Amino acid sequence: LRGALAVFAELPAGCSLMLGNGSDELIDLLSVACMKPQATILAPLPGFVLYELSARLRGLRFVGVPLRAGFELDETAMLAAIERERPALTYLAYPNNPTANLWDDAVIARIVDAVGRQQGLVVIDEAYQPFSSRTWMQRMAAHEHVLVMRTLSKFGLAGVRLGYLCGREALIQEIDKVRPPYNVSSLNAEAALFALEHAYEFGRQAALLRDERARLQSAFAAMPGVTTFPSEA
Repeated sequence: LRGALAVFAELPAGCSLMLGNGSDELIDLLSVACMKPQATILAPLPGFVLYELSARLRGLRFVGVPLRAGFELDETAMLAAIERERPALTYLAYPNNPTANLWDDAVIARIVDAVGRQQGLVVIDEAYQPFSSRTWMQRMAAHEHVLVMRTLSKFGLAGVRLGYLCGREALIQEIDKVRPPYNVSSLNAEAALFALEHAYEFGRQAALLRDERARLQSAFAAMPGVTTFPSEA
């Protein structure tokens, strides 16, 4: 399964991946891997609720940085928080959940560099990647502290509970040390393999949803008094 996912995701050379019982477990394992006194997890707000919930359940500090108007990253506030808090882990959902937009890549790159200077990790959460026009998968390989997280939930397989975390091989090996044994059942794995064997069909469905999304956005934009925001999810 790991090999099939690596091919499907076009995993860069020198990188590896680990499996989780959904992305939720991977988020929790990242909290465990970063657990040390006064460790901080940082993320923009609003964002995926599990980032904060997992941090607090594991006794870690959570710092949220509000987005600007239009749901854009507040680069100044993010860089200041990184300098001040020195987060062990920074989450950037790409596209963001729940606002559905893709943030400016140049801003993300500067945040990635800032976290790297503080010796922290960055997780690019690509849960909604099937509906997105861009990915960080190939760019991840240039950074030893950047991870990309994905899930099969957006294959319509949320009940299968299978997520995967990608990054430099040495980094994945370290995080994998806190993964419990047997976290992915053989039934989960077989369902995921079946889905990957029919990835073309899931891709077709995702393309249809993207087309319908664009049609719906255009219809709303034409309505007086209605403000629409770009969506990549």
